Formats: sequence, C-alpha cells, structure tokens
Amino acid sequence: MIGTIRKAGTKPANPETYQLNVGVLPMQDTNKYTKLVRSYPVPASPPEAGSVEPGKVTLSIKPLSAPDHPGAKFVFEIEDEKGAKETSDPRETQWQPAMEIRAGGRYRWQVWAVDGEWKGPVSKMEFAGKSG
Repeated sequence: MIGTIRKAGTKPANPETYQLNVGVLPMQDTNKYTKLVRSYPVPASPPEAGSVEPGKVTLSIKPLSAPDHPGAKFVFEIEDEKGAKETSDPRETQWQPAMEIRAGGRYRWQVWAVDGEWKGPVSKMEFAGKSG
C-alpha cells in the first residue's frame, strides 16, 4: 500500500489503514537496536541548519532516554569553518563554549554521551551565524 501525501494545511480524509502485525512492532528495552537509538543525544538548540545571533551560543540537547546509562553525561564539541575546535568536559545537557559566533560564520557541533568507559553514538549538527 502506498500512502497519501497531502499539502500542508489540507484536512486529512479517507485515511489508509496499516496492519500492526506486519513490520511494525513495539520497541523492547532489551533489544540492542532499541538501546542504540535511545543512546543518541537529541539536539535541542541551535536547530540543525539554523542561524543564531553572533556572540555567545549555548548548545543544548534533550535528556537521554537510555535506561542502561542513567548517570550519563555529555561531551560537546564545536568547530568553525577554519578548523578551530573546542571540546567540553563531560556535563549535563547544555554547554556554552568560549568560541564566539561570527556573523556569516559556519559551525559544526557534535555531542555524545559518556558513562564510565561507555561512549555513546555521536549526533552531528550544523548552523550559521546570522549576517547583519
């Protein structure tokens, strides 16, 4: 079955049905893929491909939903288009680097969870400094 694509703002009508016993299953907490998905940090700010005011920026993520790592902390890293890089110590869900955002500058940031010897997968994002 092929789904229907509607324009934004169109009121849905005649929804398609999908049998839940064919390819869609609840995620089990013990499944290795469930654990992997839940260990990815989810960025909150700045948004992917967004733009921010020049000056200081705060990088933030949503709390991790990995039951195997309730004490996880996060390592943030930011890099500008010239290769200047700054990395945080493990911390909670946000960090303000010393690096200042330049108008028109392009930046990449990434974050990963750590808990003792365990290191989670890396989430990567990009943003730009707003131009005057």
